[in-house]
Amino acid sequence: MKKSLVLIAAIFFFLITTVFAYDTTRIVGNIVGLKDSVIALSIPVLDSSKIYKVEVKNGMFEWKGVVSQPERAFLFMKTHYMKFYIDTGNALIHIDGNADSISHIRVTGSKPQNEYELYSTSVEGAFNRYDALYDDSVYKAAHKDKNAEAIWGNKRSAILSEINEKRKEFILAHPSSIVSLSLIEDKERTDDFYSVDSLYNALSLYAQQTNAGKRIAKKLEVLKRSAIGQPFIDFVQADTSGCPVRLSDYKGKYVLLDFWASWCAPCRAENPNILSAYHLYKNKNFTVLAVSLDEDLNKWKKAIEEDKMPWEQVSDLKGFKNSVAKTYGISAIPCNFLIDANGIIIAKDLRDVALKNKLFEVLGK
Repeated sequence: MKKSLVLIAAIFFFLITTVFAYDTTRIVGNIVGLKDSVIALSIPVLDSSKIYKVEVKNGMFEWKGVVSQPERAFLFMKTHYMKFYIDTGNALIHIDGNADSISHIRVTGSKPQNEYELYSTSVEGAFNRYDALYDDSVYKAAHKDKNAEAIWGNKRSAILSEINEKRKEFILAHPSSIVSLSLIEDKERTDDFYSVDSLYNALSLYAQQTNAGKRIAKKLEVLKRSAIGQPFIDFVQADTSGCPVRLSDYKGKYVLLDFWASWCAPCRAENPNILSAYHLYKNKNFTVLAVSLDEDLNKWKKAIEEDKMPWEQVSDLKGFKNSVAKTYGISAIPCNFLIDANGIIIAKDLRDVALKNKLFEVLGK
């Protein structure tokens, strides 16, 4: 009897250790110039992330853990961070490079990372051309007159269309990849519901049932309510003086519902464009209602004054937990919705010349 119990215990121990050995993922890093410290490894778990503290000695570090599904992970160092893809099973992932050149750090030993590099190579040229448009001298020259502004805007739109097409091609060719899921997850932060939903439906059933797939499905439920063609979702929130402001009070006007924050550099850069559009069309049944994702009342007020924004501003000072932002599915800013006089959302994320072009289309000169 004792021998049987010992045998059963031995078999049980063998099975457990075999399973854990198979499921254990190792990440081994060797980053030259990375000072002795503790870095953070963030791995998504369902709707949140788990943060692991990893010790660094002489630029070297190692992490071991059980990864149930391939995921996009983030490694946070003192002044930099990097994203990469981790694999399941008995994976051994190497992260090698130099702390002074994070963009050139190489990740090997992960199949999804190889897929990501394939995608990244396909869009590298387009992203370089997109970044060049925002070179300070190029951007200023393009916004000196309407013709130059229109040419610049057309170039920007063409490049974005090229990137979107490359993204779509990759997703359709890799319907079960975590990289495809990540691309869709990133896309839902900035794109309209219909294009994201279409790509999500092109994924395999396996991908849709992963943690990342379930996260996207949940977000799509929210985005559908604020999609183009849907009626606006009413809300009440306080202005800078604490007085309540209701969106439905603006029904009958064209309203740009703008989500921003004082700490958001791209938002602050976009504010002069919104201000210009506001002055062009404020007497043609158009206005702006801004929702701030600030947490500090004084910083919020200071930014409004600095950017000379005359339109109504509201906030509950809860940052990204802002109740209106959650209702509209906002996960990145700047973001805006153009609502027509009947209360229907007719456009989203109108920036640069796109905002004036759309207002010209619906309101004329």
